[in-house]
Amino acid sequence: MRLMDLLRRINLLKSVPRAGWALAKIERTSMEDVAQHSFEVASICAAVDDELKKRGVQLDLHKTVLMALIHDWNEALIGDIPCPALEHAGDRGFKSEMEVNATAKMLSDHPELLALWQEYHEQSSPEARLVRAADYLSMLLQALTYMERGTRCEEMEGLWAAVRQDIAPFLSEFPLLSGLVDELEQKKAEILSSGG
Repeated sequence: MRLMDLLRRINLLKSVPRAGWALAKIERTSMEDVAQHSFEVASICAAVDDELKKRGVQLDLHKTVLMALIHDWNEALIGDIPCPALEHAGDRGFKSEMEVNATAKMLSDHPELLALWQEYHEQSSPEARLVRAADYLSMLLQALTYMERGTRCEEMEGLWAAVRQDIAPFLSEFPLLSGLVDELEQKKAEILSSGG
């Protein structure tokens, strides 16, 4: 994809809602979009990387943040397909195939970026796994924000539980994140017990 076409597609991410929030009964006007989510994931990666360095863990920050920025670019072509929707797919691998094909199309003229996205998709490096964990952490942070604003429903609880399950495999590699998730759980319990 030509550079201008790629930039126009990336710009569309500001108009692509994170569809899972609709399933959790968030109004469209309050719904996070893919660009906001990608910015938060990259920001989480930068902040976590700084903390990891203090603990003697060295990752490639440039690679991590760049991977975080591009991890959902394909949604400019295919939209955001929430995980609960996959329960209704005959072949659950179709989403992955769509993501691979869309990313290959978008980054056909940018092989270094394509290779970086493939590394993320395959989860073949600590940086890729940190980005995936940050992706889940971002969802928990956003869910907590919606809960603070008054969203209480079974669907939000289900989303929270699913994300907690998805992030669990990454917590042993990045124990720092385990503490952050525990803090979010505590804050969620306080919100729900106070009713606000």
